[in-house]
Amino acid sequence: MNILILEDELTIRKALRFALEKAGHAVQEFADPLKALDRAAEQRFDLMVVDLMLPHLPGYAFINRLNEQERLSPTIVLTSHAEEARGLIDQRQLGNIPLEIISKDLPFPDILKKIEQFLNPLISTQTHH
Repeated sequence: MNILILEDELTIRKALRFALEKAGHAVQEFADPLKALDRAAEQRFDLMVVDLMLPHLPGYAFINRLNEQERLSPTIVLTSHAEEARGLIDQRQLGNIPLEIISKDLPFPDILKKIEQFLNPLISTQTHH
């Protein structure tokens, strides 16, 4: 799977990249949402892992902008503000694009497990096409 990570916290971004690459995924990481937007306009991703609180452009605005451009991929929102994220992201506007909100407050292995659970149906769908 081709995965985009948009996370301004270096430690989390590097740990996610390491774990996902170890699991066999191709990963591109970004701290700057504007650079990530440019890349998403050029290339399709199977999954996006997006932080909610980012400099220059909040994660929910990044998601909405890609959705308007019909460039949004299945997305995991990684945040310390899960309830706030639910209020900021109108999932009905995303149509049938899967979106999951995962709390950064969980232990890292649990975050990885939730990402894996989110990826599994995407992988099986992709292999059946």
